[in-house]
Amino acid sequence: MNAPYYPLVPSAISKHKLLTIGAYIATLIFTIFFFLIIEILDHTIHNAFKADQLTGSQILGAFTRQLSFSGRRYNKIYTTISAQTLCNSAVTYFKPEQSNIINLISNEPGEGKSYIMEQISQQFTERGFDVTRLSWQNEFQTDAQAFIQSFNLEDLDSDEKSNLKDKVVIVEYPSLRDAALIANILQNVSLNLQIVDSRRTWKDTDQKIFERTRKMSGNIPLFLVLNYTKRDAAEDVNGLMPPYSFLRKLVYRIVQLGLTANDKTYEQKTNH
Repeated sequence: MNAPYYPLVPSAISKHKLLTIGAYIATLIFTIFFFLIIEILDHTIHNAFKADQLTGSQILGAFTRQLSFSGRRYNKIYTTISAQTLCNSAVTYFKPEQSNIINLISNEPGEGKSYIMEQISQQFTERGFDVTRLSWQNEFQTDAQAFIQSFNLEDLDSDEKSNLKDKVVIVEYPSLRDAALIANILQNVSLNLQIVDSRRTWKDTDQKIFERTRKMSGNIPLFLVLNYTKRDAAEDVNGLMPPYSFLRKLVYRIVQLGLTANDKTYEQKTNH
């Protein structure tokens, strides 16, 4: 038999190289589709896109979750920015002929109504409004439904008409899981805000309750306010938030498709 013959140089592209390249491409495609499927099937309202997709409603405000370690120094700044943005939007729905009443409602207890009421109350007070806070937790009724049945919105309009435009009444109601609201409460106000914990699942029962609330609200606006969101999700509502580093501004422009924008606005924020 003849002696074996070995090639002096390897072939340009071997099967091993093709298999390796194919494995990398297949892994990349699988990873992309995996996260896309999770994003599509996920029923968590963690940003404005998911809110529109799951509820068909807009977000009027977003409050970030408390950061730890190096980011905790921004917690107070993030809360202030979120409260300012929400108050700026809420003022546009105020009416001079009646008290500016804002309802805070939620489907589940513990979604942050008391926390948000405290933050926006402080903002309205700093702007010169006479703020009144009413919470079912501070009333003598132990039953949540008893608070709703005994609550009378007409008592809030007893002041002179000239003073109503400078008055803001923020009412915190029990969760809709524990009590049912009535149409009169939702319609004789300036604004209804549904507080949602962005970390929990938005179930079919939540959507049914929300649809019923929106129907009972009539012509009064009903918006979502996300609580405990990530910073990136809050920036979809509040704009770029600190720190205003070059890398964060660059990423924010790319996400917002502002590839040719300048940084003058962000530089002014940083200087202030």
